[in-house]
Amino acid sequence: MVARDAAKLEVAANSLSGAIRPQTAAVDLADAAALEAFIAALDGRGYVPDVLVNNAGHGASGAFVDADWAKIDAMLRLNINALARLSHWAAQGMKARRSGAIVNLSAAVATRPTPYFAAYAASKAFVTNLSIAMSSELRAHGVSVSAIHPPAVRTSFGTAGKADLKS
Repeated sequence: MVARDAAKLEVAANSLSGAIRPQTAAVDLADAAALEAFIAALDGRGYVPDVLVNNAGHGASGAFVDADWAKIDAMLRLNINALARLSHWAAQGMKARRSGAIVNLSAAVATRPTPYFAAYAASKAFVTNLSIAMSSELRAHGVSVSAIHPPAVRTSFGTAGKADLKS
């Protein structure tokens, strides 16, 4: 399990039951250097996941032109770059082993332009299209790749009422 906030990560890990305990790592996946260091540490241990779930994501809402570029940039680095890098890394090991699964969390808004959530919807369209293409490329090598499209849910994710998620 990976998250930026070590304390929240430990709470989440401790809430899981079962004999096998998750390993955790506090990493800001939007930070390219931190992401590469994390992958290098996994490679150093010879680690190849059986299943990779790319669930990290961030949403920026509001009119695209009025948004703070630093927030949009951080969201794109997490939603696109980190997901693509981790998928690429895991897929290489899975392909060599001829087994594995990658599950990428996309969003229902990935299928349409969404005013006031434009960059987020576009980032999730990338997730969906990358997943579909990777699935085609890796199926014959025993690796499955899926994009999950959960609907809008109430979380602290974005500002309610800004994005038109029903159109």
